[in-house]
Amino acid sequence: MLADTGADIALISSGIISGSIPAGPISFGTLYNALPYDNYIVTTKITGAELKKLLNTHMLLGDSSFPQFAGFEIVAQKYLND
Repeated sequence: MLADTGADIALISSGIISGSIPAGPISFGTLYNALPYDNYIVTTKITGAELKKLLNTHMLLGDSSFPQFAGFEIVAQKYLND
């Protein structure tokens, strides 16, 4: 999805993923078993601050639909009360 759209990053809700895709050639059947729901790829522009807010909201709420992503990394930071 990331490569096909030419986007810098990609996000997908983990709630729509129903299986894994093994390494190697991917058939339509394998892809459909992993992502069986009819969805559309949508592109948009957001700021870094908007992306950070989106990710922080899902992580803080413990939302089971936390996005799977490509094109960036999340680095955990530990905040001390010193």
